[in-house]
Amino acid sequence: MLKYQQEFLDTFIPEVLELAEKDWAEVQHDNIAVKLNPDWDIYKSLEKQGSLYVFTCRDDNKLVGYFTALIVPNLHSKGSFKVMNDAIFLDKPYRKGFAGVRLIKFAEDCIKQDGHSTLLINTTELNPIDKLMDRLGYTKVVTSFEKEL
Repeated sequence: MLKYQQEFLDTFIPEVLELAEKDWAEVQHDNIAVKLNPDWDIYKSLEKQGSLYVFTCRDDNKLVGYFTALIVPNLHSKGSFKVMNDAIFLDKPYRKGFAGVRLIKFAEDCIKQDGHSTLLINTTELNPIDKLMDRLGYTKVVTSFEKEL
């Protein structure tokens, strides 16, 4: 049975790199030139500030998915905040069924309980999850473009 929980970096970091490599290979547009190298110092600083969420999906204690998000000030509306996902990943064998939906809904519930009312989830054009976002009631609000200079 899958278990969804909120975790802290000290338990998450030692286990996440194998999944993060898979995630990077699927979604990073230039994963050959740009190598995965998480800045754990910044993540730890954000966690210490109370600005980082780490939600996990585990199968018999094995990490099989994660959803990380940052609490950021809304610079267009002084005093308000948004929660923006940083990364979302579910290992391929767990993508059938409702594991992804349950992970996102668990994150939503926790974030809402903390008093936040807005969650932004970014997807990639390499591996879009637009249909899932539509089913969960999300509205597409921004399109991003990237150019290497």
